[in-house]
Amino acid sequence: MSLKTPKLRFHERMESFTFDMIEFAEKYFNNHEKSPEGTIISTLKRRSSSSSSIEYLPKYELLTFSRASVIPTSHIHMNDPENVSIACNNFRDLCKYSRGEMKPEQEAAVIQSIIAYGIEREELRSEIYVQCMRQATNNPSVESLERIWLLLCLCIVAFQPGKNLYKYFYSFLQKSLKLEGKLNQYVQWCLDNCRNNKGTTRRLPPSLVEIAAMKKLGTIVCRLFFLDGRTKAIDVHPRDTAGDAIRKLAERLGLANIDGWSIYVSGGDGEKHVKSHEYLYDIISSWEKKQSKSLLSSSSSSGSHGTLSRKNSQTTSSGDNRFVFRKRLFRNPREIPSDPVEVNLLYAQAVHSVVRSDDYPINEKVALQLAGLQAQVSLGDPQPGKTEFYADIHSYLPQRIAQSQKSSDWVPVLAKAHQQYGTGKTDILAKVWYLTCVMQFPLYGTTMFNVSYRGYWSYGNTLILGVNCDGIAMIKPDDKVILNEYRYCEIESIFLDPSDNFITFNLLRTLPDPHKCFVFETKEKEEIGFLIASYSPVLATWIRDVDSNKKVTYLRKLSFKILKLPLQIKHITSEDRVRLYYNIVHGRRQIIDNDLLRKPVDQGGNFIVSTLRKLNKQKLDKLRQDYGENTETYKGEIKITSDDQQLAMIQGLLEQCMKNNLLLNETYLQLAKQTNDHPDANSRVNLRHWSLLTLFCSVIPPTDKLIRKYLRAHLQRCAIDYITEEGKYARYAERVLCLLKALNNRRRQWPPSKQEVLCTINRRPIYARFHFMDGQFHSLEFDASATASEVLELIKQKIGLKEGAKGYAIYEMLGATERCVNKEEVLADVMSRWERYRQATAAPSTGAPHSHHIFLFKKHLLLDTWIDLTDPVEKELLYFQVLYSLRADKFPVTHTEAVMLCALRAQIELGNFSGLGMDYAEVIEHTLSPRLLTAVTHDSVAMQHQSLFNMDPQAAKESFLTLIKSFPLHRATIFDVTQSFTSNWPKVLWLALDEAGVHLLEHRSRNVLCTYEYNYILNYSASITALMIITGSKRKQSKVILNTTQAFMIATLIKDYSEVVLKLEPQRGGNSAGPPFGEDHRPHSLMDTSVTSLSDVINMLDS
Repeated sequence: MSLKTPKLRFHERMESFTFDMIEFAEKYFNNHEKSPEGTIISTLKRRSSSSSSIEYLPKYELLTFSRASVIPTSHIHMNDPENVSIACNNFRDLCKYSRGEMKPEQEAAVIQSIIAYGIEREELRSEIYVQCMRQATNNPSVESLERIWLLLCLCIVAFQPGKNLYKYFYSFLQKSLKLEGKLNQYVQWCLDNCRNNKGTTRRLPPSLVEIAAMKKLGTIVCRLFFLDGRTKAIDVHPRDTAGDAIRKLAERLGLANIDGWSIYVSGGDGEKHVKSHEYLYDIISSWEKKQSKSLLSSSSSSGSHGTLSRKNSQTTSSGDNRFVFRKRLFRNPREIPSDPVEVNLLYAQAVHSVVRSDDYPINEKVALQLAGLQAQVSLGDPQPGKTEFYADIHSYLPQRIAQSQKSSDWVPVLAKAHQQYGTGKTDILAKVWYLTCVMQFPLYGTTMFNVSYRGYWSYGNTLILGVNCDGIAMIKPDDKVILNEYRYCEIESIFLDPSDNFITFNLLRTLPDPHKCFVFETKEKEEIGFLIASYSPVLATWIRDVDSNKKVTYLRKLSFKILKLPLQIKHITSEDRVRLYYNIVHGRRQIIDNDLLRKPVDQGGNFIVSTLRKLNKQKLDKLRQDYGENTETYKGEIKITSDDQQLAMIQGLLEQCMKNNLLLNETYLQLAKQTNDHPDANSRVNLRHWSLLTLFCSVIPPTDKLIRKYLRAHLQRCAIDYITEEGKYARYAERVLCLLKALNNRRRQWPPSKQEVLCTINRRPIYARFHFMDGQFHSLEFDASATASEVLELIKQKIGLKEGAKGYAIYEMLGATERCVNKEEVLADVMSRWERYRQATAAPSTGAPHSHHIFLFKKHLLLDTWIDLTDPVEKELLYFQVLYSLRADKFPVTHTEAVMLCALRAQIELGNFSGLGMDYAEVIEHTLSPRLLTAVTHDSVAMQHQSLFNMDPQAAKESFLTLIKSFPLHRATIFDVTQSFTSNWPKVLWLALDEAGVHLLEHRSRNVLCTYEYNYILNYSASITALMIITGSKRKQSKVILNTTQAFMIATLIKDYSEVVLKLEPQRGGNSAGPPFGEDHRPHSLMDTSVTSLSDVINMLDS
């Protein structure tokens, strides 16, 4: 029985056959025109002659060395015009490089550029190989051949030829074995690396170190560092991954079991785990990319601290970066291995955790016991009088303990500990005792990450997140006390925010813990996510592609439930494929039978000459004027100078289609045509068309019923392919409800913003930051058609609010101006308006800070029955909302109350009173308005703070809120207004709204002038700068006119309060006599139009 791999047997069969490149050229090459007179003359002749007289080069000439540096088009037929242009430029650079017309640094730049294009664009890979093979065939210059074969050697370890070219390239290499000397070694290298079984390509082009090593047909020698300072050098091949390097290192060390051991990259940015499938040469290239400037300035630095060297050459510096080898996964943390090599490595890692990192809550006694064992390992049995061996106390004790005494005082203590705990123990025994002692700590085997908790609880926001084999732990950073622990089986899912440094843990709803969602901010979110996935593969769903049906957000689950779509992937049978095909045929036939299509006329050119729908000449000219060349431009046939221009073009196209249903349906038919049966499903051109179709589906569906039916059949048929990008786009557009969910909502009012365009064409939900009154924010992902009410539920779930919490809303804010977003309003439309406002108000940079729109989450309606202070999250939200009102001077407080509020805030923020030297400036500034800062002295705050000694922070917050309740209108929302309709009242007033009604007060006072209950408000009307309220009964009415820039916000609050209060009044046992007028006693707005957007309000105020 043969033990050879299928790939090896395949190469053995290929060696017995010869595949001629002429055969490949006849199948896949483009026709190249003859241009012996030069490019300018040939262009003039080509324009003056007919197509029938054009002469083309024979295919064999396209396979032999060319002295000309210019080619009219790519050798291999490609669908993307941009790739064709890059191929022509690559050939020009290749010819210059092979002729030796460049400086050494320019040659390296050309090599990196060509290989980078091949890594990035799969369609260009075979073209690069063909160009190199052509210039290497019958090339009379040996130096030129060496340069080309060097490039081929670097290409073959970066990416493989295409599957159609592979056997021809292999035959080409076999024929080239007749070359002699160094060229023969290059050919043999390419042959050897053709047979690699790696399934992935390199991520980055070769570094300068790799290019220099390849010129000598050598490899890079990497030094791997251990946590005790020792190093070991291994020879790393360009196709070696981190897993390969670990196996080589284990073989040199004699390490029997490599399970759980990993390579880390240590540098200025901290330590980062290198995944087993990552190429070490890519890591080295990334170092060079980051340190290109610093390497130039430190070229004379010594190589003794670097991790790289070229084999048989001097060492080169890698800056502060190094490879570190240590244990990553502790699957059995309380088990000491029997392998002495592994014991040595674990001991070195334990010493590093105890002494350098101070990861465990070790007291002085335990620290001395461990120091004695460590000294026995390092020094052997103690020698009387040799106290100088213990002078470096930081090598034995953690900094936290060492700083408690002078260094000279620790030396005899360490000598005594060595004598007491280490004497007589062998090296391996002392290490085992050390490990046994350290393993008693609960945190042994736990990887710790510094994080910031983005939520509300009493432990503070700064803490340590620990990850081990059992689950996750939340640890206090000062004393390493475990606050909370959750096993992996208690975690429902984890989510890594793609836009911010947030990681979210969602717990099972069945747990008794009141917190079901934890959000942490950390730059190491991916390290945490991958580590958890290594311990618990069930929680690795975040790694999978966003199209995976198992990874469905709350909104998507809700949408699938409403529309009754399947969540699980169904096995597609041949009958299903036939059915889906006939659905498309039937949809096309219906469109044709209803005279919606016309036969296209092919007249060439990039302009729209004919449409798929039947249109008269007048409508066709209008469409051509509006539509222009957008489709061809987006496809890449017309050069776009920037991504912003391309995004603006897409936005303009969508805006035109949203205004014209005829144009919208025509565009859908064109996109369906361009995405149907494309010859290269994964080409960049086809993916551009699919991304544009997906964007249209997420924003506005076709208005014609037959076109919608045909479009859905087209998406369903393409969605059965789970491998290609085409299938992923189709599934995103159809199954993730970009199309269907848009059908259930009202029509979008604005074209998508640039952020929404980028997210949708990358098959990602859009995201936004939602700020809170305490200054924190959460970043959320939501569907493009999600309304404010749906996102509101997501926010409540993320911050841990109870499901029945009511009265909250999302506001849009610009500076000090705010507007409550309607519950049925699509948030993507709000973000589009923001972008339009920024573009309209954009001015040359003057250095002054610009205000930006933000989303704000806060309590909108403060009804007594809707406030639950037993919920710690709601209590925190209300506490910071009250603080905001105090700082904005929208709350009347006396001097005594101001002092007491500052003292309570100091107890919450600073803790117990510790002396007369405490600084209260920041506390006072964060509690009171600027008007009251000078009225409150530090001494008065300190006196009150001293009286609150030992008060718990939660009790202080309750006292704070209780003191606020002394004002009868403490739940009211207050606005500054002016009036001129009566001289009995001051000109400047406060208008307060709560569940009792509308109140007018003296400015910055508790004196209520009048109150209008919602039963007695007949109508109200808001304009940009004024608010009119009509009160009374049908017989007698009175009118109140107030001037304010917040008129629309006040009108919204009156409307919302009146609807809720008058609905709840019968439940409270209100006055049975009823209102004094009519049956419908709810106040009505005199405005027929919807509330103006915040951007419009700002613009009208400016004008």
